[in-house]
Amino acid sequence: MGRYIDFEAKETKNKTSFPIKNIHEHQVKHLEQCLNHGGIAFIIIYFSTLDRIFFLDAACF
Repeated sequence: MGRYIDFEAKETKNKTSFPIKNIHEHQVKHLEQCLNHGGIAFIIIYFSTLDRIFFLDAACF
């Protein structure tokens, strides 16, 4: 049995924070729906100035 995977990919030039306003309400709702149906959902945030990538599990918000 397989599992559905869905994610949002975001990028920022900020060095210390990610503006949460960059994640729109419809995107959050979609990720929540994926989780509610047994899928895997997450957000990938790329801090381009630092060349670092962070993973945020949708189950955490």
